[in-house]
Amino acid sequence: MTFTPCISAYGKLTGKLFVTLHEPKPLRSIRQMVASFTDLHVTHSHSGIMSSRLAEEWMEKCLLPSIPDRSVLLLDLWCGFNSMKLLRAVARKKLEGVTFPPRTTGQLRPLNMFFNRQLKCFFKTTPE
Repeated sequence: MTFTPCISAYGKLTGKLFVTLHEPKPLRSIRQMVASFTDLHVTHSHSGIMSSRLAEEWMEKCLLPSIPDRSVLLLDLWCGFNSMKLLRAVARKKLEGVTFPPRTTGQLRPLNMFFNRQLKCFFKTTPE
């Protein structure tokens, strides 16, 4: 399972939380369960990991509707982001994607420095 939150420069969660489930095909029961959650977008993949296609879906369904024009998006070097940059909606929003230099993601990406680190610590301390 992959969680992809949108977090502003102020550290505020914004837009919908994008969740990718490890499912070969969409489960109708899951869609029914999450239908009432307006700040959640649930999708699926065979691996549960983000793909280029899912990155585009995240951009169109979760990020772009929640940000103002002329925003800046901080990105690492994952090649899946390349197709997102080419979307017409990105050009309409005048969204600028800034890519971190190689081997600096762990030190520079705000989610790694704060949100993800806290979340990982929480899961490590939670009894199974």
